[in-house]
Amino acid sequence: MGQEKNTVLVVDDEPGMREFLEIMLKRDGYIVDTAPDGARALDKMENTLFDLAIVDIQMPVMDGYTATREIRRWEKEEGVEGVPIVALTAHALSEELNKCMEAGCTAFITKPVKKMVLIEAISRYARRKDEKCSIIPAV
Repeated sequence: MGQEKNTVLVVDDEPGMREFLEIMLKRDGYIVDTAPDGARALDKMENTLFDLAIVDIQMPVMDGYTATREIRRWEKEEGVEGVPIVALTAHALSEELNKCMEAGCTAFITKPVKKMVLIEAISRYARRKDEKCSIIPAV
């Protein structure tokens, strides 16, 4: 990470997971905001410029796939450059990767989340808007 701090939005319905990710990222110098579901994430994205969003796939109110599609739709309508979106899921199946790509995610991380994998994803994708969707294994 360079001198400029990345601003990361963490979206997860589980308060414990949001807190875990927020603490981990803040300790490494990231500026972190959180949202408990996709609908609130969309609201935040429309009002704040984030360098990257980490979005859980399975959430009530609005799931990660729907939130990602809505964020991409809004970005296109507003002419805003797309924020990289890293999907979080417990399933490492090719079907999940396909759904990730179709929704507009930039990358895909499986749970349980390991700090090194998460930091690698942020450093690799933050501020890069045109990456293809890929899997970052939770090794």
